[in-house]
Amino acid sequence: MSDNGLEKDLTEAGVVRVSENDTTSKPISTALQAGSNVTLTVINSGGDEALEIAATAGAGSDTVKVSASDTTAGTLDTKIVAGSGVTLSILNPAGNEQYQINVQQDASDVTFTASDVGNWTGGVSPAAVDGALDQLALRVTGVEGGTGATGFLQNNTVIATNETLTANHQVNYVGEISFSTGASIDFGANSELNILSYDINAAVEILYSPSVSGDWNGAVAEAASALDELASRVKTVEQGVSGGVYQTWDVDAPPTSAGSLDDEFNDGTFSGWSLYDFASQMSTPTEGNFGLTLIKNTTASSEPIWSGIYKALPAGDFTITTKIMANDITENGTYAGLALFEDAASATGDLVFYGLLGGVGGYIVERHYTQYNPASNTQTAFHDYDARTVYLRVRRAGTTYYFSHSVDGMSWVNHPQSTTLSYVPQHVGIVFDNILSITGWTIRVGHFRYKNSDVGYYEPIAGRLVTI
Repeated sequence: MSDNGLEKDLTEAGVVRVSENDTTSKPISTALQAGSNVTLTVINSGGDEALEIAATAGAGSDTVKVSASDTTAGTLDTKIVAGSGVTLSILNPAGNEQYQINVQQDASDVTFTASDVGNWTGGVSPAAVDGALDQLALRVTGVEGGTGATGFLQNNTVIATNETLTANHQVNYVGEISFSTGASIDFGANSELNILSYDINAAVEILYSPSVSGDWNGAVAEAASALDELASRVKTVEQGVSGGVYQTWDVDAPPTSAGSLDDEFNDGTFSGWSLYDFASQMSTPTEGNFGLTLIKNTTASSEPIWSGIYKALPAGDFTITTKIMANDITENGTYAGLALFEDAASATGDLVFYGLLGGVGGYIVERHYTQYNPASNTQTAFHDYDARTVYLRVRRAGTTYYFSHSVDGMSWVNHPQSTTLSYVPQHVGIVFDNILSITGWTIRVGHFRYKNSDVGYYEPIAGRLVTI
């Protein structure tokens, strides 16, 4: 196949001139408009005779076969589609020699994202595949900790001048990820880039076949999975995670199947709850970036006067988990936690409180039995505690109630005492109070989760496994 000017226009630059006198090169997708006449000119290697192939795009009566073995004639615009390599053959009157012209679209239409299965069909031009690889390499610029870096894929493929470029000849593609001068990348990200660069350099399954321009012809079937793997690794580098697919337990991630009472407090609308605020000391609850915000406007009396929210509690066993964030819990007399109400609609109904209590000497996790305006205030047991965010859990198995808390939402500490109650709770909720301290006492609730069974002590996990 001779290295003439037409081939250079088509395969290297991805453009075509529509006539011998045309001085403006155009992308093939622009040149081949419906109804246009496109003349492709080939110089006869045996002499100076110019042979022409005239094809009309879009005309139903003018058809073309794309190879000698093609048995179906079609219009040119149906044959030349995105990503197709169309071969137009002519017969040289002087010697039966065939000339082939590969017509390719320009690479501007190619985008690529990783998927679970190969989403690249191989039906795009060499320049388009190069463009896809370049796009993937450029995405490395967002590496966490990196500054001033523009990543690009460097093609170091060398085709020896003395190699015989037969139709099926293949050479290994050699490439690497490079960054502009002055780029700064953190250690973990740099390690990932080295892995990525090595994989590209090794490129066992990505082979480049030499053409006139020395580019890959897209004929290797394994390229789909190889490109997917590359895209996945680039995504890994972007997220600063090592080793491809990374899974971790996220204790705050909503469960795959939400419980009937669950609330993530993340939709901006406080709904599904009733207010527990007989003394009218609480601001209207609001939802924001940190979950539900509850504010106590006044300093209370010397005994707990609870404020909070509640909803109906179904009969039967359960496991209830919540996340409480209370930055000012070290203030003397501050409370925040879960409550099981005898009847939250009654100002004289009893409740069991389980949560944080601030004091002069620090603060504790406490199970506290009291009334709204208490005739009794009995603290049954407590643990010392040293964090302002706590995960609280209450379980019911039959008529027995179990209480536990956690710093991280994964490793739980059982409260020393389980208990039975003198009543069957009708409601469950979040309550807080400040007996002796600040006005404007604020807590935040990250989530509220309900499961209609007792998960037991040995199933202490909140959240779920997530894939990054």
